[in-house]
Amino acid sequence: MAEPHAEIVLVGPFWTRLETTEDLGCTDDCLLGRDDVLRIGARLSEEVYPAFQFDHHHVREDIAGIVALLLRNDVTGAVISDWLVDPNPDLGGKTPLGWLDRGQPEKTVLDSARRAVPQLQADTAELRSHNLPYEGHYGPDS
Repeated sequence: MAEPHAEIVLVGPFWTRLETTEDLGCTDDCLLGRDDVLRIGARLSEEVYPAFQFDHHHVREDIAGIVALLLRNDVTGAVISDWLVDPNPDLGGKTPLGWLDRGQPEKTVLDSARRAVPQLQADTAELRSHNLPYEGHYGPDS
């Protein structure tokens, strides 16, 4: 098993559920049921949504694909958010978010995300073991 990443860095700004549903034009249930929206769950307050994933009342498709892939592999929103803003050797030291913002190929980031799954799962397990006030992705079944 991979060694867990030492710390999680969350980069804002963040939107509330209300701000997100209003921007996307959907209901709470619709938003919470989506598997392509990055959310950082919280135990002591409502979840938040990193604003970098939204563009003109839509979820950015390039980020949505990465989020869906990693959520299917049981990686939390906090860990995904951290991975997106962490310099990545697969991308020449650029962050995945920076790579996508520059219009570079999404496939390169998706391939990197696939390779990173074991590490990100270890990071998720480590994060959960510390019983922190945020956990990452959760939906209507949590």
